[in-house]
Amino acid sequence: MYCTSSNDAAGLPALEVSNLSFESPGKVKVKQQNQLFLEDMPGVFTGTNALTGSPLTWTPNTDAEIVVQFTLRPVDDDGNTTLDFTHVCVENTIPYPIN
Repeated sequence: MYCTSSNDAAGLPALEVSNLSFESPGKVKVKQQNQLFLEDMPGVFTGTNALTGSPLTWTPNTDAEIVVQFTLRPVDDDGNTTLDFTHVCVENTIPYPIN
């Protein structure tokens, strides 16, 4: 396993991103420090998987019941942090229920 860090605060195991794209499915806006918002999200987004180079399609769901704060860490096959990454770990996950 490439991602060995746990997300104990959220009660989650180590997590790895399976699909990632450098293309934006909507407009990204910074509202406050450390807060990003996606606006004008399409019903279906087609892009390129940044990890494999293959096409990918996402169908976002608008029925969110919880959001999370997290950190992404790019790692190589040995789990070392690098910009020449082959995997992306999701760490420091903190859930925030939507009221």
